[in-house]
Amino acid sequence: MSYGKTQDRLKSLQAKRGKLEAQIQKLAAVDLARKRKQELQRKILVGGYYLELATKDGRLDELNSTMLTWLSREADRKLFQTGA
Repeated sequence: MSYGKTQDRLKSLQAKRGKLEAQIQKLAAVDLARKRKQELQRKILVGGYYLELATKDGRLDELNSTMLTWLSREADRKLFQTGA
């Protein structure tokens, strides 16, 4: 293979590699977004379960107190303060 053809082939393969790497990154981002969405769904369901359980058992005040102790962000804490 001549030098010119070799260089052309090299450029072509590098371009293909660039396209493949972009596709890999896009698919990895889609997969990560899917996993994050699933994790958020699990957290919502678990939270809903414990909120319902505390309500049924008459322990909602205890749950709110626990959450106030555990949470550090004021915006989050406001959700569990009395009258929220």
